Amino acid sequence: MPDDEDEEMLAEYRAGSGVDSVGGVEAVISHLITKELQLPCAHAPALGPIDLEPELSPRTCAEELGHTFLPCVLVNLARAPALLDGSERPLPGDLWSDDIDAIVVPAGACGGAAVMARLGTRSLVVAVEENTCALDVSAAALRASGVVVVNNYMEALGLLAAHKAGVNPACLTTDVASIRELSVDDVAEDAHQEALPLAAVGATVGAAVPQEV
Repeated sequence: MPDDEDEEMLAEYRAGSGVDSVGGVEAVISHLITKELQLPCAHAPALGPIDLEPELSPRTCAEELGHTFLPCVLVNLARAPALLDGSERPLPGDLWSDDIDAIVVPAGACGGAAVMARLGTRSLVVAVEENTCALDVSAAALRASGVVVVNNYMEALGLLAAHKAGVNPACLTTDVASIRELSVDDVAEDAHQEALPLAAVGATVGAAVPQEV
């Protein structure tokens, strides 16, 4: 599927600059089955061997080495958690979207449903600029605040480690405010200014009506 794939599109995909059209169709089918049947579903390619290319992109090497990932997909589907729709009684150990502490996505792929659902929440959203893709939906294009943009996955890993340890990432850079002498009046004024936004947020949250995303 399809029986006659576009050779030019396949060549661009193998070079790391094109779109995996077959993978896109597989993903749509998997998501649709999961949504309609409320059962974990996954997909795997089943391709015949093709000639190796010297300029093969590292991101497509796995498909060149193994023409199908079906065995490992089946093994992990056997361990997949059951899906809940929110109407069932929560049990200890259940995971909900509010339990997601951080997500990492390509910088141009911020428009997906999963990312949009976490924008504006306590979840840390990290966008990696180095991982380019065919999409061009950035946090800036969405005017989404709170998204941390990093250059590569090494930086993303460090950011997640700091976040997990409760360290403010701003404290790990050289751009730190200089030390200044404070008086008792200055401290009281700063505390008052910080309390105002918190009070406003509290009033907004109290008046808001929860909506399902």
